[in-house]
This record gives sequence, C-alpha cells and structure tokens, in this order.
Amino acid sequence: NSILRVEEIQKLDGTPVTIYTPVVMPEVLATGSTNVEFFGIPSWATQITVMLRAVSSTGVNNFRVQLGNSNGWITSGYNSMSQRGEGGVSAAQTNCFIIAVPTASDIFRGQMVITRMSDDSITTYVETGGFMRSTSTASECYGDFNADSIPTIDRVRVTTSGTSTFGTGRIGVRYA
Repeated sequence: NSILRVEEIQKLDGTPVTIYTPVVMPEVLATGSTNVEFFGIPSWATQITVMLRAVSSTGVNNFRVQLGNSNGWITSGYNSMSQRGEGGVSAAQTNCFIIAVPTASDIFRGQMVITRMSDDSITTYVETGGFMRSTSTASECYGDFNADSIPTIDRVRVTTSGTSTFGTGRIGVRYA
C-alpha cells in the first residue's frame, strides 16, 4: 500500500496552486415545470456539467441551457448546434445552448459539459454534450459563448422551448 501526499503544488514561477473539490448540487425533479434553475456557482468554477436523468418533454420542443449572473439570464450571444446522432433533425440557436428534442416521447439521459476558457482579455464558455434518447440514437450538442464583456457566470438553467413542460426526469449540476 502506498499513499500519495502532496504538501504544496506550485506553478513554475513559484506561486501556489489552489485545488478545488468538485461539487455536485442537489438534483431537481423537473416533471411539470418549464425550467430548472441552479444558483451559487462560484467564480472559480471553470467547468459546469448539466446532467439529465430520464428527462422528457410534453411536446416536440427543444431543451435550452442558459447561463446567468447577477444581472439575470443571458439570452443572446450563443453559437450552439444540436442534432440527432444519425443526422437528420438538427437545431441551431443564439439564445442558449440547445439540445434537440425531435419527438415528445424521447427520454434523455446524459450530460452537457460547459468549460470556461480565459486569457487576459477574452473569456469563452465552450460546450459539448451527448444524450442517449429512448426512441432512437443519441442527441449531440456543441457550441460556445463569448463572455468577455459580462460579469462572472454564477447560475445555469435548463428550460423547455415553446409551451411544453418537462414530462419526466431529474436535472443535476456539477461544477469544478
């Protein structure tokens, strides 16, 4: 048996490195609602993972994932695309990260990972996701959001588009 013990981690310039423990927020029952919101994501978080567990829609309306901060929900500036794994049905959006829902009977299981990239002047959130669908192949999604002129992201929400509600399922968020 061996134990790895780290006393201190430093960058090449000698400054200490802070290591944060990933946090899984309590999952929320989505059934019957039009949106599920998660608040309190800290400024140090560089990755937000949105997880769907057996989530469906009552209609043929896509799922939307939106970022937010103290100024409210951000509903523009995204560059997002989603499509069925076998091709065919696809959706593109500029008001959210989109998850294409081609049929009302689909039940989605999977996750979307949103990662912050930054340098001294530009902050961008890049997303990619994959979801198993109960009626067919996967639903894939990808995109980015340029956040260099807005306050720090501290919240995320998952909504349905149109007039649908979530038919079933639970939604969770993890940040690190």
